[in-house]
Amino acid sequence: MTEIQIGTQIALLRKKRKITQADLANSLSVSNQAVSKWELGICYPDLSLLPKLAEYFDVSTDFLLGISKDLVPEDIMLRLDGDLKLSELLDDAKILDKRGIDCFHKASTICNTIFAEGEQERPPEYYLAHEQYILMYTRIGQGARCVKEYQKRLELEPENWWSYYLLSLALYKNKQEKDSWKWIQRAFQKNYEKPELLLLAGDVCKELKLYEEALVYWKKAYKLDSNKCTALYSQAYLYEKIKDYKNAMRMWSRVIEWRHEHAQDEQHELDWPFVKMAQLKQALDHEATKLEMQTPE
Repeated sequence: MTEIQIGTQIALLRKKRKITQADLANSLSVSNQAVSKWELGICYPDLSLLPKLAEYFDVSTDFLLGISKDLVPEDIMLRLDGDLKLSELLDDAKILDKRGIDCFHKASTICNTIFAEGEQERPPEYYLAHEQYILMYTRIGQGARCVKEYQKRLELEPENWWSYYLLSLALYKNKQEKDSWKWIQRAFQKNYEKPELLLLAGDVCKELKLYEEALVYWKKAYKLDSNKCTALYSQAYLYEKIKDYKNAMRMWSRVIEWRHEHAQDEQHELDWPFVKMAQLKQALDHEATKLEMQTPE
């Protein structure tokens, strides 16, 4: 049976059109909270709204439900024939990648287009496309292929910190955490302390159960680049994993602050941090109750 993906589809189409949840809610005469719940998968839109949603986004109802064979949104297909910036191409590759294996080859083609167009000047998008390429190919079981490709790249460009990062990422995604850690350490020995490398170092350390080190690297990454909100999420989840609930709550609070400060505070972006904080408060209350029961009168 096909899983209904309407919440994911609505979020994808809404962000692509650069409209807010409030804009969509107003057009459909529903509440902002209703749209947020759809996108989070808490509930589905009423059946009577499906034709309106399909008309609003100019897609079929099958596409909305995630069961259409043509998984590539028409607006992306049209954009691919235009004169796009590398950043726009990269965004489209990421969107197509989320559509699953049916869009894999198109997403891969876009990455290769970015490689060709960015080869001379090497803007950040060029390397981020390589990052996307690794994520895509390791996801379909081609991790070993990526490792070989980026080993060769490092041999050709041993003084480029991106070469260390991309090889380390390929190894990490191919479940070779120890090898990934070795290359990250070599990058650090060359004083390549970049936010991307530090974030990856934290992820690798977490998998190796080096929790204190992981937290140190994520904190360093965020200190170097406060746009790396991923570092805050990673710390929050790890604190919860090691049952340091107070610090986990502190980090989720910082995530909420960050989203407000960076104008990324739509309801669906804030719902999860608030859910996590409520869960952590329950855990702290439970611990306090257990401690009281264990304390002799």
